[in-house]
Amino acid sequence: MNPEELELRDFLLKHSRSKSNGNFTEMGDNVLQARVLNPTCGDQVELRVLVISQQVQKIEYRTQSCAICAASASLLSTFCVGKKVSELAELNNRLQLTLQQPPESDWPTELQALKCWQHLRINPLRQRCALLPWTGLLRAVGNISAN
Repeated sequence: MNPEELELRDFLLKHSRSKSNGNFTEMGDNVLQARVLNPTCGDQVELRVLVISQQVQKIEYRTQSCAICAASASLLSTFCVGKKVSELAELNNRLQLTLQQPPESDWPTELQALKCWQHLRINPLRQRCALLPWTGLLRAVGNISAN
């Protein structure tokens, strides 16, 4: 492995072992929840999302999953805080499209914090692992109107 690959691996392992994994707190009445499962591999993600005034304030998660899925939940829990609910579906679509591009393609500016997933462009089966927390997030906020 070259130094860049080692750095990426360490970054993802750090996120996959994040202390926030499994530590739900009391967030009050504005909490939206979702539980999603990838039946192909058995990954499970449970999300709790605090939304105030159409803006994501906090995301907590629990996973029983591979390292990629757990790391994705950790990254999502920081990347999406402060985003408007109305932005989330477009960010998810943009990430999915970006992952389908050839490995040498540029990574979009608005998704730079998620560039650690660039290596998944050559492994579509593992893309599902990284996208499962996004599916849960969209399911959790799906009943909020985009006013």
